[in-house]
Amino acid sequence: MRRVACTMGMVPALLAAQGPVAHLDTAVARIGERMVLTLEWSDAPSGVVWPVVGDTLTRQIEVVQAGAVDTVMITGSPTLRQRIAITAFDTGHWAIPPFQFRVGDQAMETRPLLVEVRAMPLDAPARPRAVHGIIDPPMGPGHLLRRYGPWGLALAAGVALVLGLLRWLRRRRPVAEAAPVAVAEPPHVRVLAALRAVEGEHLWQSGRHKEYHARVTDLLRAYIEERYAVPALERTTRELMQELRTCCLPLEPQRSLTHML
Repeated sequence: MRRVACTMGMVPALLAAQGPVAHLDTAVARIGERMVLTLEWSDAPSGVVWPVVGDTLTRQIEVVQAGAVDTVMITGSPTLRQRIAITAFDTGHWAIPPFQFRVGDQAMETRPLLVEVRAMPLDAPARPRAVHGIIDPPMGPGHLLRRYGPWGLALAAGVALVLGLLRWLRRRRPVAEAAPVAVAEPPHVRVLAALRAVEGEHLWQSGRHKEYHARVTDLLRAYIEERYAVPALERTTRELMQELRTCCLPLEPQRSLTHML
């Protein structure tokens, strides 16, 4: 009899090692309480197709969160494991159907589970009590003044103290003298000074004619752009002269400018 009992006790373990199993952390839960359903397969073959868990297991059992399939070592053997948090909001005994695993063309299922969902325990009914009369809350001006008056006075005193401190600091702070406003030089003064600087570099005397003409032309175009509000630096000579014919530039300066550019 002992041998038979030992053999019968080893059968579930052998079956569990040969295929997938599903078990609950508790078979009895209160309504809305979370339970953890665990799917495991020890020494699972390669290419196993794990069951897909949706939002519900049955009409009464809802899935709160489905974790990922992890590999853990249990007694030296690699085990695939997935933890699923479930709950139920209807009291009663509810069955969880088997989970189907596939390895190639072969399908293997776990055993079904049964869970009991109980209602929340209610306190024993107390004795009936007499109905209280109508109570008028003390919400008059006097009550509000007694309750909130000290806080209002403290707040007003704090605000007055801060304002007085800021005013005192403002009086002690020296008045900063206004910085002198720099008067911008007229554009022709600046351009003439820049032309004199270019002339002092003696570029054309040293054979750098192209650089000399480019610098002088850029200064002239910059002056025209600032003086007549014409984008001279972005226009070709023909485009620039067409725009200058419509402004206040006299005819003779236009001819000279065309020849120079």
